[in-house]
Amino acid sequence: MSQITGFFADLKTSFDSLSQSIQSFLDTIGVITSFLKILFSIVPLDLFLVLIFSLILVFLFNTISPSTSRLNYTLGVIIVSTIRSFFHHSISQSWNVGPVFLTAFYLLVPAYSMYLIRILFLFLRKSYRKKNTLNPKDLETALIQLQKSFHNLMADGYRELSFSNSDSITDANRLQNQLEDLEQSIQGMKKILNSKR
Repeated sequence: MSQITGFFADLKTSFDSLSQSIQSFLDTIGVITSFLKILFSIVPLDLFLVLIFSLILVFLFNTISPSTSRLNYTLGVIIVSTIRSFFHHSISQSWNVGPVFLTAFYLLVPAYSMYLIRILFLFLRKSYRKKNTLNPKDLETALIQLQKSFHNLMADGYRELSFSNSDSITDANRLQNQLEDLEQSIQGMKKILNSKR
């Protein structure tokens, strides 16, 4: 009789342990579900799906060409977004281009943000230098800017001569830019001289 009672006591203990494990598993699933609801209310699910499938394609493309990872990522996002658009068209008979484009845009902006920031910085620096070159504060600033522009033009010109013979020019755009800077410095100098009269 004590063996039967012990058997049922062990069975009850095992059942209680199993019910606690199931309850903790259900609690964990509830926490994960509430987290995913909050996450997907902030960021759409299709963004994550496009990102995951794009990363799979990027992994495959990187095995072929590891040196072009940004291009591989761009191709992956474009391919997955195109496939997603075709799937949506086959199911709902309408092209869902707006959300597909926004998803691709959200995924590609971080990849090119440093490149865009660099271009913006170079543009702002060039416009600031042009403004200061064309409108110097005083004669000394105008002379310093003229000397710097002339020195840069001569240095790049002699660099071109050292890299090539006098018949060909390897980087004509660089010399053209330096010549434009020199012309702007001369215009700034003329402006200062005309204002002093």
